[in-house]
Amino acid sequence: MCAFFAGVRINDPGFFVFEKSMHKSQVNKVRRKKNQRVKIRPKVRQKYLKKILLVSTGGVFLCLSFLSFVYIGKYAKKAIFKGSFSRIKSIRVEIDHERVKREVYNLIKDFKGEFWGAAIKRKMMKEITLQFPYFSSLKIYRNIFTGCVTIKGKLEVFAARNKTLNGYKYISLSGRVYSETYDNCRKCMEIEAPASGENLKILSGFSHEIYSLLPMFSLKPVKIIFRKDTAQIMLEDGSLVDWGRFEFNKLKIVKLNEVLADVSRRLNPPYKISLAYFNSGRIYAGTLKEENKGK
Repeated sequence: MCAFFAGVRINDPGFFVFEKSMHKSQVNKVRRKKNQRVKIRPKVRQKYLKKILLVSTGGVFLCLSFLSFVYIGKYAKKAIFKGSFSRIKSIRVEIDHERVKREVYNLIKDFKGEFWGAAIKRKMMKEITLQFPYFSSLKIYRNIFTGCVTIKGKLEVFAARNKTLNGYKYISLSGRVYSETYDNCRKCMEIEAPASGENLKILSGFSHEIYSLLPMFSLKPVKIIFRKDTAQIMLEDGSLVDWGRFEFNKLKIVKLNEVLADVSRRLNPPYKISLAYFNSGRIYAGTLKEENKGK
């Protein structure tokens, strides 16, 4: 306090100039504070050293553990993904159609023994879809315990075969158009419709329903001609039926059979029958004009 009042350090020569103005006890007190040092007992010092050594050792251990974990993890990952654990040990194909199932297996069987990964999965998917484009869904996954790769696919259901200038186009229930099928469209109806459009899904759905109801017809339908949101059905004897909208199909078939049975006793085929006003209870029947025959 006195040194601050004097404005000089205690060991400065000028300190003694002001020393006479200070009390002797104050001067001795200031000098003792200057030379005083904090003394730590040996036991306490040893305790502090042990704590410092323990903390330092723990820090070094954690650092080495982290580096070891990173190093070992890096090479362990390579060992797992490059070892036998990640290989394709077997292949299983789950597809309803037996021929397609067999051909898909033959296409990808050479992948057995390869290392599994995203790249090999994309390659398998690409090869399958290029060879068989008519999958509505296709999944490829691997069992990490058995190493078995499973290909699970669902094929498109084809409902209609449309003849165009470039050959036949096959329409699935989803409304997609294909240039080939897996079963030659054996359960398809022959149709005449635009080559593309937003309503192809509706047309294919109607064609599929008519095909499923074929046993109900007294005369088998051989062709469906679509006109906007209505349809005409050509029967096997050349008769033409204006079906109207795509509704009440089962009831229309029942009434159509009754009309055919009645009109066959009075007129010669082929016939022209209209179910366009079926909702109002009116059905028209007559002989098909010459200009409409064969359409």
